[in-house]
Amino acid sequence: MDICDVKSIDDFHTCIEGKLNNVKCLCGSSNFFVFCRYDRYNLPIKVGLCVRCGHPSSTRRLSEADNTSFYESSVYRNLYSGGKGVKSKEAIDHRTDYSSNHILGAVRGYCRNLKNPRVLEWGCGGGWNLKPFKDDCWNVYGVDPDKKYVDYGRKEFGVEIISLSEYNSSFKNSIGRFDLIVLNHVLEHIANPFKLLESLDLHLKETGLLYISMPFLENIRNWGYSRFFHIAHFHYPSIIQFQDDLIARGYSIVNRNDEVGYIIARKSSRPIPPKTNRKNYFVANLKILILANLDEKILRIGRGIGIKYPSLKVLLRPGYRIYNRLKKSGL
Repeated sequence: MDICDVKSIDDFHTCIEGKLNNVKCLCGSSNFFVFCRYDRYNLPIKVGLCVRCGHPSSTRRLSEADNTSFYESSVYRNLYSGGKGVKSKEAIDHRTDYSSNHILGAVRGYCRNLKNPRVLEWGCGGGWNLKPFKDDCWNVYGVDPDKKYVDYGRKEFGVEIISLSEYNSSFKNSIGRFDLIVLNHVLEHIANPFKLLESLDLHLKETGLLYISMPFLENIRNWGYSRFFHIAHFHYPSIIQFQDDLIARGYSIVNRNDEVGYIIARKSSRPIPPKTNRKNYFVANLKILILANLDEKILRIGRGIGIKYPSLKVLLRPGYRIYNRLKKSGL
């Protein structure tokens, strides 16, 4: 079965048999501490911490060609949003509200004095994140691999969106430079996110800003341990590690919001090597994973024996004291 023919999770499970490949970490190492073997839909994956650099990533994934087919055919959105991503007004309103508060709202203070500001969103879906910018008198452009969503955004929001294939064939050298480039939950889907960022430098003005949002590892407690991992996600970095990786690659950090999960950065004329020892990332990320796993297990035990979470704390008081100290310390 070809990926384009997939209609259900069961189909996808059958389709990917034999299509998953073992890959190295971004640092080139093949030495992983594997901590997850199935995603939220019980699809077979392997997610591990790189022993060399501490980066959490999928070590068994679709090839780049299959991954491209996955996104360009609308299979991704049909599987993971039940096909309602375009049709549901409630979902669209939620996304435009999010953009207004956490994307436009996050960068507005740094862009007040711009004349005719331009924004490019890479991986823009149907353009819902761009609508608040358009309403705020920005010149908006978007790129997305899903042609169905490209057509929807053009008609529904009147925003300038092109497909990824159109960008590669005709528009790459003609759309110019932007004051802001938005990557909202995009980089976790890219085999080499830093290679994409390097290619997008072509479109960023000298003083332009990058807005990057991802499901950073610190968000795992919000999702729950077993629902956090996803066959479509290749990377799960901590926000601190990703920030240091940006700095090491020549970016300066303008702002960071750990609760929402975004970083605002711009190119720096003086790259600063990160101070954190790479081994420390492994330890810090492992602690996040252990505590998130404990969170979920405690809640499951509570449900299984029919008592509420606060009562369970009393029942497990000796172990919980140690656990709660670790949690409060931020480890």
